[in-house]
Amino acid sequence: MLLGLLESMLLGLLESMLLGLLESMLLGLLGLCCWAYLSLLLGLFDSLLLGPLEYVLLGLLEYVLLGLLEYVLLGPLEYVLLALLEYVLLGLLESILLGLLWSILLGPLKYLLMCPLESMLLDLLESTLLGLYKYLLQGILESKLLGLH
Repeated sequence: MLLGLLESMLLGLLESMLLGLLESMLLGLLGLCCWAYLSLLLGLFDSLLLGPLEYVLLGLLEYVLLGLLEYVLLGPLEYVLLALLEYVLLGLLESILLGLLWSILLGPLKYLLMCPLESMLLDLLESTLLGLYKYLLQGILESKLLGLH
């Protein structure tokens, strides 16, 4: 009787463990498929429709704030106004072109990759390239502006 009770307890435990494992694997696969499909749709929507507008607005905000912060503290008023004008115009052009390029080319690719690490590496590459381009442009602008005075 004691052996029968122990055997039924062990069989019940084994059965519940195996069924739980199978259930969690199936639910995990279903969740992963739903997440990938939803990410793909959201990525395409975000990169094709919202990406360029977001880059334009963020680029303009970044250039105006950088111009105010750096040049109000460092130079005379005409230097500030000239730098702000160039920053806003170049920022608008750069944001439109880079926003379209990055979001149309890299946006769907980033969301097609299901691994978060690969998407993080693409974000890192994107921000590094944009940062290098921004500071290269900023150095050219500063050398032009210093040459004017």
